[in-house]
Amino acid sequence: MSSEEQLSHLKPYAELSSLAEFWFLEGVKEESLAAVASCLNSSTSASLEFIGFAANLGQWGLVEAAIGSVAHLYPRLRDSSQLEHLDEDVFNMLRAEYVRYSQHRGGSY
Repeated sequence: MSSEEQLSHLKPYAELSSLAEFWFLEGVKEESLAAVASCLNSSTSASLEFIGFAANLGQWGLVEAAIGSVAHLYPRLRDSSQLEHLDEDVFNMLRAEYVRYSQHRGGSY
């Protein structure tokens, strides 16, 4: 599946999660998070686009899940300018998650 196709499948989950929060629908946010988490590791570019999309909707749980899927790639993504479109707060979240990842792994990658 191309990253564009993957992103088109992921976006409705972020929208659904946002609506579930607004309408107080229990369980929908968790199901959306589970569905998104299962798809995130297959495309870095789709994950990065999804991070920005979910952040714009205020879906921080989804943002954190997506950041977790690409945090190990932070140095490469930063050096290749693929993070320039991210909001400063989201960029800082990604950097902090990379630091946690590096510390957990016993060094930087």
